[in-house]
Amino acid sequence: MIDRERETPITLSKAAAGLPGSDKSGAICSLTIWRWATKGLRGVKLETLCIGNQRYTTREAVQRFIDSLTAVRNELVSPDAVERRRRRGRPNIAHQKAVAAHLATEHGITFEPIGKDQR
Repeated sequence: MIDRERETPITLSKAAAGLPGSDKSGAICSLTIWRWATKGLRGVKLETLCIGNQRYTTREAVQRFIDSLTAVRNELVSPDAVERRRRRGRPNIAHQKAVAAHLATEHGITFEPIGKDQR
């Protein structure tokens, strides 16, 4: 949460200009900062506040965003989150069994179970 008494608001364009990036000027595009604020990245959103019609962030909020992304990227997050991410890479066993059953009944092709638990 942005602490307006201790943090100085800056526009999203200024926040973008202060970060290294890949465009010709060497900065991140301000639309990227807008996406981070509205949609987030890897489940992390950039903190912003609205003053009138303008959206602002702070250098400290950008640093918290980067730190959070780094933690997610390095999997320095809760063990539950790491386990959920690890499980996503597992094959869908139920789908594999359904395909094997279809191939066996429709085409006479059978497969030997694999693995210790013989799924």
